[in-house]
Amino acid sequence: MINRNVVKDDLCIVCVYSCRSSELPAPPYASGAALFASGAALFAVGIHLSYLNVAPQQARTKARNDFVKERLRQKQSK
Repeated sequence: MINRNVVKDDLCIVCVYSCRSSELPAPPYASGAALFASGAALFAVGIHLSYLNVAPQQARTKARNDFVKERLRQKQSK
């Protein structure tokens, strides 16, 4: 049970909450840390999958460049 004590000051009203330790809500830091960790994990997985696909893409690019160079040489020699 939460006891609410209101302290009146000349300038403002200050509310003081006293809670039992079993009634304390989870701090927002835990959920923020969990969201950050899950986002970082997804980012890391994306980077890993990107690096897996780099070699085939480079091979296709090299093959295409070689084909274009050879084709230009053939046209130039005619």
